[in-house]
Amino acid sequence: MTHPPPTPYTITIPTTALDTLHGKLLNAIFPDELIPNQAPSTNPTNPTSTPAWDRGAPLADIKRIATYWREEFDWRKAEASMNELPNYRTEIEVDGFEPLGVHFVWQRSEVEGAVPLLFVHGWPGSFLEVTKLLPLLKGDKGSPAFHVVAPSLPNFGFSDGPKKAGFGLPQYAETCHKLMLQLGYDKYVTQGGDWGMYTTRCIGLLYPSHCLASHINSFRANPPTFSNNPWQALKHALTPYSSFEHHGLARSDWFLTHGQAYRQLHGTKPQTVGYIFADSPVALLAWIYEKLHDWSDAYPWTDEEICTWISLYWFSTAGPAASVRIYYEATHQEFRTSKDGMAAYIPGVKLGISYFPQEIIIPPSTHARTMGPVVYEKWWDKGGHFAAYEQPQSIAKDLENMFGKEGPCAGIVPGKNHYYPPPRTSHQQYVSKFVLASPPSPPFPATPRLTYSNSDDDQMNIGAVGGIPTGKATPGEAEQKEGALNNQKRDQKEDLANQGTHGGDLSGKGKDGQAKAEVDATSAANNLL
Repeated sequence: MTHPPPTPYTITIPTTALDTLHGKLLNAIFPDELIPNQAPSTNPTNPTSTPAWDRGAPLADIKRIATYWREEFDWRKAEASMNELPNYRTEIEVDGFEPLGVHFVWQRSEVEGAVPLLFVHGWPGSFLEVTKLLPLLKGDKGSPAFHVVAPSLPNFGFSDGPKKAGFGLPQYAETCHKLMLQLGYDKYVTQGGDWGMYTTRCIGLLYPSHCLASHINSFRANPPTFSNNPWQALKHALTPYSSFEHHGLARSDWFLTHGQAYRQLHGTKPQTVGYIFADSPVALLAWIYEKLHDWSDAYPWTDEEICTWISLYWFSTAGPAASVRIYYEATHQEFRTSKDGMAAYIPGVKLGISYFPQEIIIPPSTHARTMGPVVYEKWWDKGGHFAAYEQPQSIAKDLENMFGKEGPCAGIVPGKNHYYPPPRTSHQQYVSKFVLASPPSPPFPATPRLTYSNSDDDQMNIGAVGGIPTGKATPGEAEQKEGALNNQKRDQKEDLANQGTHGGDLSGKGKDGQAKAEVDATSAANNLL
């Protein structure tokens, strides 16, 4: 079945919907609140957290923002700003489901041969997360150029929602893939965090001849095991964690212990919590605002930004209850294409990873190597879960380093090399320049470690000074090279045969005194969103 081509889309929320929102805010009933004690916050990993946040969003904040939302927030101003974006809408038919209207932002570069980039948001985000990236990806001042496609996922924003159960990750992936094909992008690369990470990982799994490389800023991965990833398992067992990774374990433990109840509700009873979101804008505000605070890195959210983000959920085409359904559908299906299945090794799709200190789960870097051929890694000293919005220059820099002239994925999309010099004989030969040996210093001083990239041609980083590869072996390390190469080749073959690991645990010996409980906590936390 053929569908009409994409058409420009103008966001227009009826005045009656605004009146209904204002009436509900005016008649909102607020709970009381306990007086917090003077004990330290249960969230020591977030510098902005206080005991007032331990039990949820503080009453004073919610009352203030709700009043602003009703009396001062100008939706028409926010709407006009969003309409300055290159908004489009089209129809996508997903196998087994009715055709869906899909909204997307489509910034086409003026540079001939620009790289098609699919940007996918998560929860509680939206297409707004790409807005600060757009001016940084045009290809100005010698940086690579991208055609950026940023859809509102089905059930989010101004896209339709399916009416039948079973719309899980394969269907979200199919929606995004068919959108790219409809726009004429047969080969493309992706970027995403949160559900954007899961969706783009699923695209790589199902459409590896089209999705050629993925960059992610959050991930869930299993610890390496000696049966499936012997070299990474040995490295994991014997080398010490960096201070960044110690922080990541603490951050992950906080989330597992104090921050993931929402995920259990979304993933088990989305219909029940849906009644709350559909009827109460204050409940929706409190539910999402808590995440904006707890998951970001001291980002100075304004009341206007908060109300814009929440309003997108309240006015969404599928309704404010629809967005959480992805949690249930993505976990109640075949393992291979489920949320947990996305931790498996996906061969053939080059993988770049950015680590941000206030992400909600931060596994050690050895875990990342169980996911696929990692060709780029970067540890940032600032940023959280909403990295593209909080630190757009960091994500843009990573994309530039990964896909630029000297990057490990330069020229990876066939025919998209007009902007660049002719690609290297093998874009893999420069991978070791970009896979850092360990996280950078301040505020997380690196523990230098010997790191070998997991590339197809077994290029190596040998030696490190302050976490930066030197390219030279330190005394005593040269003897390790031949054995390390053999181990890695065997590891790569086993990874490809098994296509990833599922489960597995290590004793934690050699982790500079690191307790096994931390490894267990991280493994358990990897299953969370």
